[in-house]
Amino acid sequence: MNIKKKTALCAALLMMACSHGLAKQWTLRECIDYALQNNISLQKSRLNKLSAQEDVLQSRAALLPSLSASTSQNATFRPWPETGSAIVADGYVQQSVDKVYYNGTYGISSNWTVWNGGRNTNTIRLNEKAEELAELEELRQKALAEAEGKKYEPVKEDIEFDDFAKVDLRSGVITKAEKHPKADKLLVFEVDLGFEKRTIVSGVAEHFKPEEC
Repeated sequence: MNIKKKTALCAALLMMACSHGLAKQWTLRECIDYALQNNISLQKSRLNKLSAQEDVLQSRAALLPSLSASTSQNATFRPWPETGSAIVADGYVQQSVDKVYYNGTYGISSNWTVWNGGRNTNTIRLNEKAEELAELEELRQKALAEAEGKKYEPVKEDIEFDDFAKVDLRSGVITKAEKHPKADKLLVFEVDLGFEKRTIVSGVAEHFKPEEC
């Protein structure tokens, strides 16, 4: 890709960035805060911390007794029973026929491990240490993210788009490119701005050859 195409591409990207900035203007501080909140490593460390906390609660619950209950019911309907029942009360015979039979069972049981060689208490201590490690890892990831964000703290105040529009940006056409006679890393360009010609020296000799420009 020659310099002409690079210049056109940079201008197009700059215009796209500016048009996007009109829709929503983000300050550098807002970008850093957003990056901290959505940092994948930081989110992962927070989830590990929550998981460790749940493991501690579960291991402590294992020290408590467990309780279980069960029940079952059975109902039988016989529309034409062969036998019935009769009782005598106050000189009268009362006869009844049961067509529906019902029975049920209920049970409740509990279990409590009083001693298992200290396994439960050791599990609690192990999970508590894992929780502490998860908290330290969360703090470490947060500190790394904040330190990374401080690298890009603005050195000057933000400007409005109207102030940026006052900047005079111009593009030119490279009419000649050659190596610098006294420096291997420099290329000397002759640039036609339309109203004048300028000579520009750039340290891109390691990336571009004069005939590619």
